[in-house]
Amino acid sequence: ADALKKMVSSFKTEHPQISFRIISSTRNFNEQRLIWESKWNGTRKVDGVDLSKLNLSDFDKGLKILRYSSMPGTSRHHWGTDFDVNSLENSYFENGDGEVLYKWLEENAAKFGFYQPYTAGRTAGYEEEKWHWSYLPLAKYFYEDWIKYFQANSRFVIDAESYCGAEALHEISAIYVSSINPECI
Repeated sequence: ADALKKMVSSFKTEHPQISFRIISSTRNFNEQRLIWESKWNGTRKVDGVDLSKLNLSDFDKGLKILRYSSMPGTSRHHWGTDFDVNSLENSYFENGDGEVLYKWLEENAAKFGFYQPYTAGRTAGYEEEKWHWSYLPLAKYFYEDWIKYFQANSRFVIDAESYCGAEALHEISAIYVSSINPECI
């Protein structure tokens, strides 16, 4: 929290007129399951589409959701180290105030311990998320622990509580957890 306050203060000193809002941060398993299942059952659209109306296998439906949403038990938001800022649309960060904020974060966030885990150019995992930032001094330990647990028992992500599509998708969850910006490992 202290590092985040310092980073926001530094940004606001340089750009007092531009908003820097945390719009999402820590989420527990049940909160992540609610997001996941609302997309699964069609109450929340994915790229403007109600997935429940498509004739997709559980695996393929899950892959569509996984473009930008984590399976419960795999979200970096569970760790209390990650947050989303200002908008959940990459386009927001490509012009105007959003572009100023994003360029500032690219140039300065690491000075405060923050990194963007889902950058452009990765070959697997989630799509780029310009809004998602992680506090690396703590997140790197949670990341290492998650990978160790998965290697010991890949079912740990569904053993405690299940969710729609869990059986079809749990084997690929490590791909989404580990396919991050190399600076975040």
